Amino acid sequence: MAANRDRQIFWIKTAHSVVFWFMLVCFFYNIYAAAAGVFTWLLAVTYGTHLIEGVVLIFNRWTCPLRIMAEKAGAKNGQVSDIFLPRWLADHLFQVGMALFVVETLWLAISFINR
Repeated sequence: MAANRDRQIFWIKTAHSVVFWFMLVCFFYNIYAAAAGVFTWLLAVTYGTHLIEGVVLIFNRWTCPLRIMAEKAGAKNGQVSDIFLPRWLADHLFQVGMALFVVETLWLAISFINR
């Protein structure tokens, strides 16, 4: 039973990590687009993923649905939040992510206005 729970938590953490890395790639593309003045459908997709993530978090009271799934599977509170990242970064991911989102949004807006 514990092995099944651990395996389920592992896969949730893996999915959470994949989502994190995908969102990070989206962020870097958005920064590239802002710096290069590239406004294409790909930017709409990558920026849109950040907006969707924000809406999902707002509707889940700033808790990731994958964390909720992991806790229902038996993970201790916060255990899934490390998502195979350094503990400090995992604990402050929303604050860091929000700051990066504001920076990318402002940079994109300025780049769009100045093109």
